[in-house]
Amino acid sequence: MKKALIVLGVLVVILLAFLGYQGAFTKVTVKESTSPGYLVVGVDHTGPYEKIGPAFERVSSTCKSLGFEKPRMMGVYFDNPDSVAKEDLRALAAVVLSIPEDSALFLSQKGFRTFTIPPGNCLAAELKTGGMISMVIAAMKAYPALGEAAMKNSNGRTVNHVYEVYEEGYIRFVMQFAD
Repeated sequence: MKKALIVLGVLVVILLAFLGYQGAFTKVTVKESTSPGYLVVGVDHTGPYEKIGPAFERVSSTCKSLGFEKPRMMGVYFDNPDSVAKEDLRALAAVVLSIPEDSALFLSQKGFRTFTIPPGNCLAAELKTGGMISMVIAAMKAYPALGEAAMKNSNGRTVNHVYEVYEEGYIRFVMQFAD
């Protein structure tokens, strides 16, 4: 019995250390900020947001085939999952374009489209990530905090764009207001 408790205790410590490493205990800090605006090109996804992976894989493989070494990826989420059925949620798995003329390369690929997010005021949270598990944990922590902050700090403004910018080692979660 004592041996089983020790093994269980060790497993709990390992699990807690793993979750801590993945960011489960990280505090989310939401800040008012401005977005520089983005021109993106990507592939539409309809369905549960957590199943957008294949769309991102398509964008990533297209970037590689077109010679983009380190593309800056972005996910744009158009619907509120609290008010739209999971199977009807709309999103865009995309790459940020630094040169607008690059859009022609992507648009020559079937199913790609451009989308523009204008500059504007937003609420943002940045959370460190190091893999798929930490990305899921980050999203689970960021959106409740952003939603609460948006309700408190909207000053009558509506959220116009919700997106994630995937940077090296972290994700920037953004709720941008329609100004």
